[in-house]
Amino acid sequence: MAYLIIGCAKHEASESDSSPEISAVQELKLAETLHQELARAHSAQSPEHREGLRKRAFDHYRRSAEKGADRERRMGLYGAGQIKLLGGDTASAMIFWRKIVDEDSVSFDALRSMKTISDVYYLDGDTISGREWDRNIIEYFDDTTVTQQTRIIIDKAKNRLKST
Repeated sequence: MAYLIIGCAKHEASESDSSPEISAVQELKLAETLHQELARAHSAQSPEHREGLRKRAFDHYRRSAEKGADRERRMGLYGAGQIKLLGGDTASAMIFWRKIVDEDSVSFDALRSMKTISDVYYLDGDTISGREWDRNIIEYFDDTTVTQQTRIIIDKAKNRLKST
């Protein structure tokens, strides 16, 4: 019986530990899989189970950000912010998204982070800060040749500034 308990404990530990041979891309894929599982987790599942999924997804996103170059790093930071937001930690989520903006303010990942920050401020009732981030989106991206998806985000920011 003791062997079974020890074996289970080792299995749990190995699931959450990072292996040095796992690449940033693999870490990102693991994080995204756990994130999707968390999104499908219903209230019928225990809070402990959902918290375990959040922790494991966050750890993989964090490691992807640490190991990754450029795109994988930014995607890891963005995902880590999303997981923090799901856990109710808005302040920590904002830190991860701001790192993306600070590192590369003209990438699509920066635009997505700016939009998410703006959305969170609006949802929290802080329209002044939300408007500030909408202005940043327009300032950094409006004069550039952009994809249709990017143009939708920019136009949404412009419309929110007009309506608030």
